Formats: sequence, structure tokens, C-alpha cells
Amino acid sequence: MQTVNRVGTPDEAPIPDVERTSHVVLTDPEFGFALIAHLEIATQRVAENWESWRALATFVQLACRITNLTTTPEVRTRCLHFLQKSRQTANVWLHRLKTRAASSTNEEQRTELLSRAIEIALLGTATLDVDNEHMDVVLQQQDAISTFLLCSVAVQENADLLVHSDGLQNSAVQAWRSLVYRILPKLRDAILHDCDGINQAVLSSWAAFELIE
Repeated sequence: MQTVNRVGTPDEAPIPDVERTSHVVLTDPEFGFALIAHLEIATQRVAENWESWRALATFVQLACRITNLTTTPEVRTRCLHFLQKSRQTANVWLHRLKTRAASSTNEEQRTELLSRAIEIALLGTATLDVDNEHMDVVLQQQDAISTFLLCSVAVQENADLLVHSDGLQNSAVQAWRSLVYRILPKLRDAILHDCDGINQAVLSSWAAFELIE
């Protein structure tokens, strides 16, 4: 992960495509296609096991980075599709954990399940954490808005379970908070244009909610 984030020496090319020399490989179409293909295969192996959420979180971060840095539209499209599939996986995991937590009679087990649900909710929101120029495309993907809202609510509802000494979790929470501010204008416009996403999110959280035609 250090390779794809802001580490290393600046790119000294006259008109650099990226900020760091170590990032240049991420603009290579062959590398982009190869990496996303491996991410797709790896994700298939962990999709049924929510305890593999850390692995999927890493895959998502890599895919977001390639999305932002690649100059090849086909690579970006494939990355965005991967992020959509990962979002669906996170949504399934989150629903599964919340259901188990709701039915648990053991307070310690319930707390543990909800703590893991926070991690997976943060993973779900991370699938939308792309540069602003790609945000509109992401918000048009199926269930993107509803999943983002559901995951954000899950994080907020269980904020008291956040472990402030956990550096990785703190980083994920800060990334989510930054994304919330960044995505808000586009999210608002998308909801005003089509309210299906917010309706789905409310229906999933509030069984008594009735749509007004």
C-alpha cells in the first residue's frame, strides 16, 4: 500500500502524469489490467467470508488508486465495476452482521459483531472514495447511494464502539468523514434527480416506512 500512496521521490519528468516516481507504473495499461484481474480473482476467494474484510479493504484501496491515476478509460471502467461488486459484497456482509447482532442474546458477542460491522461499513463507503471527476459515474451505479447511506448510518449509530487507539480504523474514519463532505453536493443532486437510492436506504432501516407515490 505504501507504493500506491504518497511516498517516494517526486516524478521529475517535464510534465509528470503523477506526483511520485513510484506511481508511474499505475498509469501503465498492461499493469492496470493485470492488477485489477488479480484483485477480481482474490475477491472471489474472500467474498463468502466477512472475516476477510481487511483483505477486501486493501483491494478496494488499490482499485480506487488505479481509478484515480490511470489514463486508460478501459482500465478505469473495469476498476469502477470492481468497486461496485466490492460494494455489493460489503453490503451483504453488513446485513449479515447486523442481523446476527440483533438476534444475539450475549451482550459481549453483540458488541463484537457491531464492532466488526463498523469496519465493514467503512469498507462499503471506501468503494466510493474516488476523485471528484469520477464521482458522478460511481453515484449512478446500482445501489451506490443506498449502500453509502446505510453504511454511513451504521458507522454513526455505533460510533461509541470505535477504538480510538486503532490507527487503521482512525484512518478509515477520517477518510469516511472527508468523503462525506466531498460527496455531499453530488449526492444531494443525485437524490433530487432520483430518490430511489435514499428510499431504499430508509426502507432497509425502517420497515414501517411507506413510499408516497
